Amino acid sequence: MGLLFRNRFLLYHLVRRDIATRFVGSYAGLFWGLVHPLILLAVYSTLFVYILQVKMGSGVRQNFAEFLFCALWAWIAFSEGTLTSVKAVVGNPNLVKRMAFPLEVLAPSCIFSALLLQLLGFGLFMVYLLVFGKIPVWGIWRVLLVVVPLIFQCMFSVGLGWVLSALQVFVRDTAQFVAAAMTVWFFLTPIIYPADLVPAGFRFVIGLNPWTHLAEAYRCAVFQGTLPLTWGGAYVVVLSTVLFVFGGVVFEKLKPEFADAL
Repeated sequence: MGLLFRNRFLLYHLVRRDIATRFVGSYAGLFWGLVHPLILLAVYSTLFVYILQVKMGSGVRQNFAEFLFCALWAWIAFSEGTLTSVKAVVGNPNLVKRMAFPLEVLAPSCIFSALLLQLLGFGLFMVYLLVFGKIPVWGIWRVLLVVVPLIFQCMFSVGLGWVLSALQVFVRDTAQFVAAAMTVWFFLTPIIYPADLVPAGFRFVIGLNPWTHLAEAYRCAVFQGTLPLTWGGAYVVVLSTVLFVFGGVVFEKLKPEFADAL
């Protein structure tokens, strides 16, 4: 964390460069960052609400779109940030061979640029909830509660990004494996369905998934104005912290070998 803070200006410029590169020459700019989630919302709403006619269960008071959107923005940012961070080191061989360059900022820059789009979408979602009376006007303070799961999402993502980007240097199949794993991970996370619909015998597996509890934390913060004080919340805090520290140690240990491997 200290290294990222010391290099915050470099990190800022890398994030800015990534955003600018992604939308260079585009008339709509950041708007395209909202298209993907909106398409997913339309597809999943049509499939689950109108075709399969899935019932959300008594524990869900929101409609499907609201239930989905609250966690979908966060997942897309995590997924996109993770997938791009895997190639953060191998994609910058010229920087790797500069001994003075802090390589630790490469993976976090990919993750933070994806988080910017998450914050943009989440901001629009909050405006929708306020305009249509889904939450009271004074409920805008709930945005502050969203910061709590967001912090641990960042720590989890950065730690995972460090490990995967370092591993990709030596095992080039890592990116393909991660891409496949993210698809499976998505469907094992209660984002498009409530956890109450999961069969009792499978709930233990779902409970081991940290994103089960992150999604629940986002929904509780937005819709209820609270944070879930459960074992799942403690589990996310501990796991995110451990992975952040572990990822930093792994990256630091393997970093001297990057130049030779590339």
